[in-house]
Amino acid sequence: DSIKGLLKGRHMIKIEVLSSDGNVVGSYSHTARILPPVVDAYLEPFTRVMGLAGALAVSEANHVAQLGTHRLEFTWEVGEAEKGKYTKLFAKDLEDAKKTGNKIVALVDYNNRVHNGGRTFNAGVDTKDNIDAFAKYTTFIQDTYKKGYPIEYFEIWNEPNGTWVPRNTTDYTYTSEITKRELMKLDKREKTATGSVAEGDFAFVDETLEAGLYPNMDAVANHPYIR
Repeated sequence: DSIKGLLKGRHMIKIEVLSSDGNVVGSYSHTARILPPVVDAYLEPFTRVMGLAGALAVSEANHVAQLGTHRLEFTWEVGEAEKGKYTKLFAKDLEDAKKTGNKIVALVDYNNRVHNGGRTFNAGVDTKDNIDAFAKYTTFIQDTYKKGYPIEYFEIWNEPNGTWVPRNTTDYTYTSEITKRELMKLDKREKTATGSVAEGDFAFVDETLEAGLYPNMDAVANHPYIR
């Protein structure tokens, strides 16, 4: 298929599971709904440009492969460019998700220079005021969209093991706990996920668990690529 053909519509997904010796031990195919591409994203990963963003769930019971979850990046500095003034993001994409029956992972990430003294986005969230401001922005997204749109998880930060500099699992854990606590004030059933861990760095996950992240987080997100 051409890239243009992949951008929207329904497409047949075929998956073969191979054993270590190369033999096919499982085969699944399904015509899947695919969201149109996110063309107004602040950061556009390859999967978004292709319109294939989402989690691929494979069920051996019914031989179904389905793109059912769409990840939207609510970058803090874009959503709150001026302190205390919030901007709605991804209105069209949220509507598309609702129409197609896809669920949403609302990724909230990266520093905001109006709150952290002008430091770069890699600085982390390391003061009480900064953490409170980050949590408040997250609850703005929750209050604005949760009732009308299928947000399944709030993902706290993207690749915190690489973008939280210096690497500080204690501060990240505390930020995640405070954010989850604020989200639960509006909805006690609210679910959160750790920021996607990059490069197979599960030592970072272990460190956050040791710092007390569980049970203040419901899921661990992972970027499985390893260079």
